[in-house]
Amino acid sequence: MGGDLPARPATDPAPEVPSFVVLAQADPGTADRAGTPLQRLQVVKGWVGEEGDHHQRVYDVAGNPENGARVDLETCEPIGSGYTDLCAVWRDPDFDAERRAVYYLRALENPSCRYSQRVCIALEAEERPEGCAHPHIPRTLQERAWSSPIWYTPPADAG
Repeated sequence: MGGDLPARPATDPAPEVPSFVVLAQADPGTADRAGTPLQRLQVVKGWVGEEGDHHQRVYDVAGNPENGARVDLETCEPIGSGYTDLCAVWRDPDFDAERRAVYYLRALENPSCRYSQRVCIALEAEERPEGCAHPHIPRTLQERAWSSPIWYTPPADAG
């Protein structure tokens, strides 16, 4: 759960690209409501550019963002498949040994109904407030979880 990548000696002629083992397991849920399957795992990388501007890049590293998972909005029943667990080894394809970076893992579940959609469908159609059909109120959401950050400091800065 987070930390600093170990410093490599400044004399190392070719620092290795860091490798990350990423793993997540779906919440099994309860006896009353099953958990939601996982859709994908992502590594989020952040760094500061030459001009001091912040950058971020998201890498899909396991699972499938195009798995077709969705929700029946009339019943809140999930449609499509997902994963009970996901695991991968990921190496940063854009690693720069001279640049500070931060990494964290993000796990995304398949889409599910928002609580407000569950409340709306529990009411008789004529009893539903206007908000139940408002086009700007999302009916679904995609829950996510994330790890603590892992920091990389170049050997020249670690001093």
